[in-house]
Formats: sequence, C-alpha cells, structure tokens
Amino acid sequence: MAVTNRWRANDYVRTVLGVLLLAISALAFFNVFYYNDFSIVFWFCYLSLPLVGIGILTNSSALVKSQLYILAIPDFIWTIEFVSYLINGHSILGLVDYLFLAGDVLPKIVTLQHIIALPIIFYSLVLLKNKETGSWKISVAQLSVVYLITLIFTSPDANVNCVYDLCGYFSLNLGAWYVLLWFAVSFLMIYISRKIFIKSHELFRKFFNIIT
Repeated sequence: MAVTNRWRANDYVRTVLGVLLLAISALAFFNVFYYNDFSIVFWFCYLSLPLVGIGILTNSSALVKSQLYILAIPDFIWTIEFVSYLINGHSILGLVDYLFLAGDVLPKIVTLQHIIALPIIFYSLVLLKNKETGSWKISVAQLSVVYLITLIFTSPDANVNCVYDLCGYFSLNLGAWYVLLWFAVSFLMIYISRKIFIKSHELFRKFFNIIT
C-alpha cells in the first residue's frame, strides 16, 4: 500500500513538473513573438524545454534523457557564469552579461530557466522508469537538424547556438573549420553528459527512495 501511495505521489509530482515546464515554454515563446526577436526561438534551450515537458507527461524517459544530454553542460556552464556575475560583478566568459543590462523584465525572467531546468529534468528522471534506449541517438539527430535550421534562419550577428563562432567574449575566427569544432564539442558534451547520468542516476534514485 505504501509503495502504491508513493508511486501515486510520484505521478502527481511528475505531472506538476511537466506542466510547469510547458508553462515556462509558453512564456518563453510568448517572449519571442512579443519582442519580435524570432531568431531566439532556435536556441536549444527554447526547443528542448517543451520536449522535456512532453516527455515527462508521457512518461518517455528516452525523450527526457535526450534533452538532458543536450542541455546539461551548457546549462551548467551558464549557471556558473550567473553565479560568477553575482559574486564578482562580471562573468568569466561573457555568457550572462545580457541579463544584467537595462531592459524589459520578461526576457530576463524567461532566461532564468537555465538555472531550474537541469534540477527539474534530473529529478523527473528519478521518477520515471529509466531504460537505456539509445537516447543519445535522438540527441545527435536533433543537434544536427537544429544546427542546419539555425544556419538557414538566423544571422551571424545573432550567433544562435554559437553556430558561427564562440559565444561570449572570445572568438576563434576559424572560418569553415569552425563547423568541425562545433560538432566535435557538441558530440563530446552529449557523450560526457550521458556517462555522468548513467553513473549518478541509480545513486540519486536510492537517495530519494530513502527520504520519501
């Protein structure tokens, strides 16, 4: 009976998390169209968030994991940048400076999803039945498609998804060679994120089972 109640509670929490992410996604897309900056919609964080919400609500650990592998390292770096700015008054790589410039409040609220997305995704995977189903293949396919779409529909000035050059303060100016670096780094991040998740998931699942 206790186990049944626990799973019912988990289903409720999972539903709340899925709806929350979809609500944040709706707010993010409203932000895009309200401020007429359409190129923003092609950022991976904008595209992945609703997919995570759908994955949570449909109990699809494969879909959720595929987005985790894409977002984990970039969001982690963004969070470090954000904390660095709060402590030192400047970021390390220049990835979050735009957040502290004068401007409208809504875009700033939306961009804070970088901080909460990873904890929500990871906790939702603790609640979901985890099966290793080659989720990384979805990540690789999505990454490749979004890269091409970003090149077609956005400009170098926007540098969405850093597809034209490094984001932030630094620039490599590698020209055509940059695409090789972009894919190499992106695939490496997926590989590292997957390895870390596989090793840590069961540990966190046991921990949450103990405290609930």
